[in-house]
Amino acid sequence: MTKNKLVQATIKNFAAYGYQGATMSRIAKDVGIKPASIYYFFCE
Repeated sequence: MTKNKLVQATIKNFAAYGYQGATMSRIAKDVGIKPASIYYFFCE
């Protein structure tokens, strides 16, 4: 479930801030997790 939230938050941030402005910090904040936790969901 959180992985889907991360994908949706990423799309939202890319649309709002572009490639250069969409940071892991912003994406993580939108989902309510720490930025380092993103690796848990995508790097296995």
